[in-house]
Amino acid sequence: MKPFARRRLRSLAIAFLVVVGLGYWLQWIDQGLGRRSYMSGYVLYGLVAFLAAFNVRKKLPTLPLGNASTWLQLHIYVGLVTAGLFVMHIGWRLPNGWFECMLATSFSMTTVSGILGLIMTRRTPQMLNRVRDQVVYERVPILRRALAVRSREMVMQSVADSGATTLADFYAGRLFDFFARPRPFGYYLKPSSTRRKRLLYDMKQLDRYLSVPERDACEQLFAMVREKDDLDFQEMQQRWVKLWLFLHIALTYVLIVLATLHGVLALSHRGDVL
Repeated sequence: MKPFARRRLRSLAIAFLVVVGLGYWLQWIDQGLGRRSYMSGYVLYGLVAFLAAFNVRKKLPTLPLGNASTWLQLHIYVGLVTAGLFVMHIGWRLPNGWFECMLATSFSMTTVSGILGLIMTRRTPQMLNRVRDQVVYERVPILRRALAVRSREMVMQSVADSGATTLADFYAGRLFDFFARPRPFGYYLKPSSTRRKRLLYDMKQLDRYLSVPERDACEQLFAMVREKDDLDFQEMQQRWVKLWLFLHIALTYVLIVLATLHGVLALSHRGDVL
């Protein structure tokens, strides 16, 4: 078994044992006629606050708060423990009333978004390994504009060198929009290399009608089409990760607000809060 797999199994086993331990602890409170819902609520709120602190840690990289990879692992497995404790906190039953339903829905959506994000953040690097040159998300529009300018200038130079407009006509009709604009929304839902393959095929068919300067420019356009397609693919993959992160953080803050209000109401009914 690989070391990574062993660490994952060990961490899962520890998280499971913690959940089992919390279950026995709550049973012990019940036997002592304690209020398990309050005790489990205190721990649950603390765990949620710890999970939310991961975002704060990422915004303060210079502080000596431990490395990000350790925080990420803790975030994952503490999240699993939190989900188990939440089920025990509500007593293995469906929530009653509109506020409990809101709180349970908020917790469930945050948990599900976290699981989806874990899958996404594991899958995205593998997908990005398909491209030759990886770039950060913020540089994609800059590189795309530069690529559009380079392609236009090269085609115009081929016209000046050869006096022929065959490649320029093809560029205006088929390639200008491809280089000048981002992909349509449908590409972000279902990415495909069909358009790139079709353009490359048509450029190969066009080759026989080109002059020597145009043929040289067309060979460079081949590489530019592939580069543009790679940029679009990277933008799509990284944009989904950013959208997920925004959603997950927003759901977390909503959960904290609702949990805080729930705690205040619960304590006020018990008489601990004015």
